[in-house]
Amino acid sequence: RARLSYSASFRLRDQLLTRVGRLRLEAHEHPQFHDGLERARRAIPHMAQAVDQMSGAVEQFITFAAYLAYGGSVHWSLPVAFLIGALPSVVQRLLAGAHYTELVREQTPAHRRLAYLAKVLSDPGYRHELWLFRLGPWLRDQWHRLSVRLRRERLRRIRRHQALFFAANFGAVAATLWSLWQAVQGVQAGLVTLGGLVAGAEVLYRSGSQSQRLVMALGNLQRHLLEVGFLHGFLHADWPVREDRPAAAEAGLGPVREIRFEDVSFTYPGADRPALRGLTFTLRAGERVALVGPNGAGKSTLAALLLGLYEPTEGRILINGRDARAIPAPERWRHC
Repeated sequence: RARLSYSASFRLRDQLLTRVGRLRLEAHEHPQFHDGLERARRAIPHMAQAVDQMSGAVEQFITFAAYLAYGGSVHWSLPVAFLIGALPSVVQRLLAGAHYTELVREQTPAHRRLAYLAKVLSDPGYRHELWLFRLGPWLRDQWHRLSVRLRRERLRRIRRHQALFFAANFGAVAATLWSLWQAVQGVQAGLVTLGGLVAGAEVLYRSGSQSQRLVMALGNLQRHLLEVGFLHGFLHADWPVREDRPAAAEAGLGPVREIRFEDVSFTYPGADRPALRGLTFTLRAGERVALVGPNGAGKSTLAALLLGLYEPTEGRILINGRDARAIPAPERWRHC
């Protein structure tokens, strides 16, 4: 198990880091990217646990099937009671696992914010700003409020599923009593021996705890698999991928004489409006150009487009008359 856990964690982390490293910079500007990355990181340990739970679930299922077979040889009502007692609990566990996973998805942005607040409050690098601007009490209040809200949301889900779990167990007890009554009726009718009734009662007693172990194994397996689904979803999400272009066959770029923007627009992934719209201008060698504007005007975005860190969503950038998309990044950075 230790070897499997280490191997699975290593390979999955390698895939995750490889995937993140191949994405274009625009993806890192989107909050949904960081939410998905956080869920994917947390899902990695669940892969080995899912494999472990799978073997446990198979073991518990084989034992439960043996109880079903033996109970059926004593009286037909025993396996019926087993199934009636186990199925509601299985359904309840599966629903609880699905709702828990949905809660993890919903709370991921808040958990990232909570982790950031805790980092600011505890990291020595932020100490001067906290003292200078008296931010400590305010940030602690924000951290406390958010922690309480997340805890209440989780406890609300737990209480709801505990009520369902109690109802499922109540049904299992009722099914067991009904099965015992049927077995007693069978003894009175001469269909079941007294020894068979005692054996059936013992099987009912043991099968109750066995069915609970099976339900727990299936519920844990489903929860781990749902967590792994976050990792699978992130690895196959449609984020913009950086293209490694081969070196151009034509002559090298050479000294840059002119950079021209032709109707360039850029929109961050998921944004409602473009950060830059319809820019057309020319920069010539030897010129000095200042970018002036308020926060959010697009100055940093324009600089990133110049460096090739971002690519225009509309229009094109020409360097010495060549489309910048066709110029390999190392060559572009060497001359620009």
